[in-house]
Amino acid sequence: MRVENRKALLVGIDTYASGINNLHACVADVQRMGELLEHHERGDPNFSCKLLTSSNSTVTKERFEQAVDLLFQGNPDMVLYYFSGHGSTHENKGYMICQDTQKEDISTGFPMDQLLLKANESQVPEIVIILDCCHAGALGNFSLEGSPITQLREGITVLAATLSSEYAVERMGHGVFTKLLCQGLEGVSADILGHVTAASLYNLADSMLSPWEQRPVYKSFVNKMKPLRYCLPKIPKKALRRINQHFPQPDASIQLSESFLEHTRQATPSDVGLFKELLDYESVGLVQGRMAKTLTSEAEIQGTCILTEYGKLFWQTVAKGLV
Repeated sequence: MRVENRKALLVGIDTYASGINNLHACVADVQRMGELLEHHERGDPNFSCKLLTSSNSTVTKERFEQAVDLLFQGNPDMVLYYFSGHGSTHENKGYMICQDTQKEDISTGFPMDQLLLKANESQVPEIVIILDCCHAGALGNFSLEGSPITQLREGITVLAATLSSEYAVERMGHGVFTKLLCQGLEGVSADILGHVTAASLYNLADSMLSPWEQRPVYKSFVNKMKPLRYCLPKIPKKALRRINQHFPQPDASIQLSESFLEHTRQATPSDVGLFKELLDYESVGLVQGRMAKTLTSEAEIQGTCILTEYGKLFWQTVAKGLV
């Protein structure tokens, strides 16, 4: 199997000049994101990461732009750009604040629109942009007859920590948004096969941040979303593929009895082995008892095990050879 060529540029700025307040979590955020993106959970190589931080260089606007240009060069299959630092707006345009940005003239920062323009003009088939800064949602925004519009070419996804009018928050050594993203990449956002996508990361952040906190923004124009990281699936794929053996049809059912319960006198090795697999399926929402709340209770009353609606959809996925 061909290994994809993936590149990631992660920029973090804690220290600023010109009277701009210093931050405390941005470099740490970049380092943790880099650790997670460099490899999939089982150690296979993932993104080739370049870290540009205020702890290892002076992140000027010129150096910032050079690093972005290098990110989009070559023929990578996928590119990821991550920024943690100050963000601001000037005349309705968003800027990422560099170390040489002048407080009196925010437009001396790196324009978010310039980053998006470079992404739109590149030939990279899939690009993910993640901004953890104040006003991050301003990236790509413009107004058409009073309504906000975002211009993304096909293949681009944006994850922003805040609405264009909001401020991002640091807490306990990390940006609140990045902390959630890291938890998602560690496996919290993984689907049943262990895939973590930009959409699942956003879903985690959206569900964990209350309406009273900063609100994340998701923008995407893709026809197929590649995982950003592969985590170990909750159930081995071989076991998942056996769902079609256990249930020959989506509407099939399995008659349960005490022979499925390991602690009973009627227990048989074959039924107990099958039941353990059914319990795994139950843990990820693929099966359920017809009457009782749990499969164990269902077996005690000699009920039946059936596929949930999600289980039926997954059954079809397996039947198509996609697992």
